Amino acid sequence: MITDFKLPAVERALLDKIVERASTCFAVDDSQSLDMDLTACHKYDIALDLEGLLSAPDSDFAHDVFGISRHIDRNSGRLEGFFVPRYSKPEAPAPAEKTCYAFTIAAEIVSGSAFDDIPCEELVSTVRKRLKEIEDQGSTAAFECFDSMPAGD
Repeated sequence: MITDFKLPAVERALLDKIVERASTCFAVDDSQSLDMDLTACHKYDIALDLEGLLSAPDSDFAHDVFGISRHIDRNSGRLEGFFVPRYSKPEAPAPAEKTCYAFTIAAEIVSGSAFDDIPCEELVSTVRKRLKEIEDQGSTAAFECFDSMPAGD
């Protein structure tokens, strides 16, 4: 269950204005629940373009605000039912260079042998070691894409 609804001051001020607009324009009954729904979505699932949403046309504003409220899982803060707000910040794609390094190294490791013969943990560990060697040689682009992967044995 979500208990932390704190946001940076600028984001909190924008979100308060969004809730105020929804309450004024659309006669929202429970502004506190709406505030918590929007905050949870923004903080725990999809970062919202709060400035864009605040200035959005009424139809887009209602789509996002009430769509979030309808589709939010209040235990996890994640949106369900494949709902995507129109005013969400685009996710930054991983740079192609990072992906290229990882796949090239993995291909080198498995070439000449059946993939099933190499345990996943060993493959990840070996790729991480090779990326670390590349990073030690001065390239920082290669290693960052594996920071979140398990280290393996």
